[in-house]
Amino acid sequence: MNREKVVKILENVIEVFFLLSIFFIPAGPVLKYIFQSALLLVWLVKLIVKKGVEFTSTSLDYPILLFSLIGLASVVISYTSFYQAGKGFSNLLEWFLAFYIAVHLLKRKEQVERMIKVWLGSAVAVICYGLFQLIKNPNSLITSFFTLNSFLAQYLILIIPVVFSLFFFRKTKKEKIFLGIVFLLSWFILISTMERGAWLGIISGLLVMGIILRDKRILIGVPLLLILSLFIFPAFRARAISIFQPRYSLERLYCWRSCLSMIKDHLLTGVGLGNFRYFYPKYMLS
Repeated sequence: MNREKVVKILENVIEVFFLLSIFFIPAGPVLKYIFQSALLLVWLVKLIVKKGVEFTSTSLDYPILLFSLIGLASVVISYTSFYQAGKGFSNLLEWFLAFYIAVHLLKRKEQVERMIKVWLGSAVAVICYGLFQLIKNPNSLITSFFTLNSFLAQYLILIIPVVFSLFFFRKTKKEKIFLGIVFLLSWFILISTMERGAWLGIISGLLVMGIILRDKRILIGVPLLLILSLFIFPAFRARAISIFQPRYSLERLYCWRSCLSMIKDHLLTGVGLGNFRYFYPKYMLS
């Protein structure tokens, strides 16, 4: 077997591990780290076999490098927990690594399509399990495969824009029906997480998308969906109204003012990635 065939096989194995790491994101960090470690190991073998290092430059290289250097500096001079700062920095590098793996790996349209299908498959599993939890215990907060409802909300606000975009740009009727159902169910699950920040984020994001694309369907459809949801789901309506109550607003304003004071004292490197929880009480306004 010649070198080119071996490299091709290794690239296919790398793609499999990459797709598995995407699919099992909701399952927790253990499986994700196993697949990512296997991916990096196979990638190293590929570099040895190929006897060369490939690097595809992007417009984000310098911003990522600058952000990484600042993050590393925050670890070195971490004021409270060196371990926590190092853990936060490693999580940051994990996302950057995933970005560069995707840049180097996904070179053909069919590869991108496979990634989207795997991600959608994972999202459907998350949604279905969330619906099962809701049916089983309607009064509890939905977490699906995640440990907290806030983690589920964070996952959904990554999925919903992708599903929403695909719905408008896919051409076949079957795809549109499937994506429409996934979007509505993911919207319903997001509502059921009771995470107000996630609601504001996804609504703002979809409206910005509509403005950028100058698409009246989005600019009209999103507000209509929001209004309809407010009428249909009383719990969502009550929780959403609480955003405009003075207590909620004051809490956020106090938090922002405290954070501004923290930024002023640690302007260049911050307090260390993951150390916010240790420093915020010192700046918290009563």
